[in-house]
Amino acid sequence: MLLAVEPLEEMQHDELPTAEWRATSDELPTAERRATSNEQSISSRHAAPLSARDLADELITPARVAALAENDKAPTQYDPYSFTSALNKLPHFAITVARPVLVTMLWTIGWCTYMELSPSHRDHIEELQEFASPLLVVVSFLLVFRLSRVAVRDWDARSSIGLVVEMCRVLSSDTCVLCAECPAQRERLLRWTVALPVAVKNHLRGPLTRAEILHGNCDRRQELVPVLRDTHVDDVLESKFPPLHVLNQLRAVAYRGLCESINRMTNAWGVMEKINGTPLPFAYVALLRSFLLIYLSLQAAIVAAHWSWAAPFAMGLLSFSLLGIEAAAVERERPFRRERNHLALGRFAAVTAQCVAQTLLDLDSAKGRR
Repeated sequence: MLLAVEPLEEMQHDELPTAEWRATSDELPTAERRATSNEQSISSRHAAPLSARDLADELITPARVAALAENDKAPTQYDPYSFTSALNKLPHFAITVARPVLVTMLWTIGWCTYMELSPSHRDHIEELQEFASPLLVVVSFLLVFRLSRVAVRDWDARSSIGLVVEMCRVLSSDTCVLCAECPAQRERLLRWTVALPVAVKNHLRGPLTRAEILHGNCDRRQELVPVLRDTHVDDVLESKFPPLHVLNQLRAVAYRGLCESINRMTNAWGVMEKINGTPLPFAYVALLRSFLLIYLSLQAAIVAAHWSWAAPFAMGLLSFSLLGIEAAAVERERPFRRERNHLALGRFAAVTAQCVAQTLLDLDSAKGRR
């Protein structure tokens, strides 16, 4: 059975003169004064709670949706049923490993030149194959483990942001039902619910880079201003942990029965924060890359001794395959940045706002038909 407490009583400070209101609020304890300030900032813009239609329009204003869309680069699309579709996109990924592959090919060219100048050493170089083969086994195991761990982290990250969206939908539905007779309470809860995915995105991606500020690609204030009051936007943007600030605001105005959804969103944000803040251990990554470089360096000499001037091309292909696995792992290890192959956090925030707006309108219309 769903437990609920009485909704917070509406504060009637709008009936007081400004000077009298300030004097009254100064006498309140700190916690009570903060709650009073929140109520005052909401009602300062709207003398009465917005209608369902007006509130829905404000949650998904075109300017806000466009600002969220600017946060994400266009993801790399491909047809999973077409083998060549993924290969056509390969050049975009190859750029990330182009430099080490080029260095490997130049190193191989150097060995080819040495073999031409000192052909008597060719037999001695070929004997290194007995040492390089076991080393490849070690490198292969390290790469497989690294890629498998990254796959788990990537799936956990995607599941967690999906859970945030899911719980925002559940919370908005429950809010519209439980707060049907208290429009002001409903409005406050829905506004903070829509603000949560934006706060999660900003926290995971960290401060804006200099390039993002100069080019104006990300306007974090525009993402929140239509939803929250200016003072609340400042609090969210200046908070050390923006998602925690939003979750605390939700708990401050929520019914007891809604706290389960809020707790699950808190856990989902914690999982994403853990993934974003804890890359694979340095010792493991350093060991993998050291063995990888040693193997490619030795193999370049061996291939040059066997294949002569065809060796640079063979080493280019070999190094691309091994370094490409490492690059793929690095790309998806913490998939929250503004990159093509990362999670579209801005789109998740926009979808959440659209779902909340639709839920509000659907339940409001259903209430009108009863």
